[in-house]
Amino acid sequence: MFGLHTNANIAFEFKTVNYFIDTVLTMQPRASGGKAVKTPEEIVTDIAIEFEKGLPKNLDISKAHELTFAKTEQGIENSLGVFVKQEIARFNKLLSVIRASLVDLQKAI
Repeated sequence: MFGLHTNANIAFEFKTVNYFIDTVLTMQPRASGGKAVKTPEEIVTDIAIEFEKGLPKNLDISKAHELTFAKTEQGIENSLGVFVKQEIARFNKLLSVIRASLVDLQKAI
């Protein structure tokens, strides 16, 4: 909102956040029954563990084919090799972020 006093803006944001939290809590499924029923937290933890186990190991550049990173006659690495190195670095970084996020999720639960 434009033109609100600072205190009015704080009250507006506080009310908005409370409404959002109430909505999320209302929509959250409730566990009922005996011990055979898993809580939502247990379900999410199990899924996070399953995803973590299913993630591949980081890619190893040294296992690439020798021609992938071959040098041209001028001594410059071919464009495929440059591209592959960049993509492997990006993919490995993505895998690391996913692993860290899954561990953080399990800790948060």
